[in-house]
Amino acid sequence: VAALALSYAGLCLEGGAGIVRRAARVLGRELDRQVLADGGHVSRNPKLILELLLDLLPLKQVFLARGLEPPEGLVRAVDRIPPMLRLLRHGDGTLAHFNGMGSTPVDHITTLLFYDESRANPLQRGMLSGYERMESAGTLLTVDVGAAPPVLHAGEAAAGCLSFELTSRGQRIVVNCGTPRNAADPIGQAARATAAHSTLTLDDRSSGRFLAVRGWFGWRLLTGWLVSRIGPVMLRGPRQTKVSRPEPLILEASHDGYSRDFGVLHERRLALSDKGDRLDGEDRVLLTDGKRGKEGPALPAALRFHLHPSIRASLTQSGRIVMLALPGRESWQFVADGFLLDLEESVFLSATDGARRSQQIVLGYDAGQTERVRWRFERLIGG
Repeated sequence: VAALALSYAGLCLEGGAGIVRRAARVLGRELDRQVLADGGHVSRNPKLILELLLDLLPLKQVFLARGLEPPEGLVRAVDRIPPMLRLLRHGDGTLAHFNGMGSTPVDHITTLLFYDESRANPLQRGMLSGYERMESAGTLLTVDVGAAPPVLHAGEAAAGCLSFELTSRGQRIVVNCGTPRNAADPIGQAARATAAHSTLTLDDRSSGRFLAVRGWFGWRLLTGWLVSRIGPVMLRGPRQTKVSRPEPLILEASHDGYSRDFGVLHERRLALSDKGDRLDGEDRVLLTDGKRGKEGPALPAALRFHLHPSIRASLTQSGRIVMLALPGRESWQFVADGFLLDLEESVFLSATDGARRSQQIVLGYDAGQTERVRWRFERLIGG
């Protein structure tokens, strides 16, 4: 941010040529360090690449208007970011709610992408940023498959590895809770927990640990000082993730975020149908050596699927099926063969008008006794 400000100052003030040269070197170096080769930011926060592009595009134009060559790092960043924004963009124009992303200024992102000279298609895989996209016949899936970012860039990172968001023809169905508009809102810390994401939680714990002010007096002083210096960073999260796409519409991924506490890995497989009318999922909890006995110790697990506030959900067949009514004539169902389902309250924090009540599908089971759970979302009407 300082390098951006100095670049603008040097370009706009008389006699600022020296400032421009020095600022351009710093800016290019920082952009190469922070903007990854796939267009994501090292923090994995989609909000930051959106804000960066809002600053970088006009800065590039100011360089050209002054007859100066923009720094190579600036040009590379401006070229890399738009395809990543498109990867994370849903049909309604908003960005997926991962790692600090809240409500999307849709008018801003529309304008930015309009000025994208390459008009690039969305990336399907952000290997360095840790995001995947699958799309078929108007149904879109975005998935977080990345490890925790470096600690000093993890001030807004969330413990949502292997969570996903599902959209059908521009209508959001499955979401993550998102981030409140006010960064100081106390609920913001809870929104970073695994339970606020559409993925698996074990024993009501998160797959990451966050720096927070707590404990006895001396410890509170120390943690309070650290938070004031580096923010409420994620101290520990998934260190290793494995991702494969055996077919374009099949994703297989795993993370080790629960290995330290429970000695297990979480594996998730997602398969989207060619017609976009069905999403099949499978979740497995395995020992870190990849093996598993016939029975393990009790390990309470919960699969959570947070629903967009516009979705009307109801339980049918004694809790075996959840019916989902979308705005308009479209409807879906959620089924997990052999398991009973619950509907619980949730909250959607990223609406443009503030937090809104919503619901979540919860599938609770004992991961110590059950190795895998298969489930599916299926379109019934509107195909």
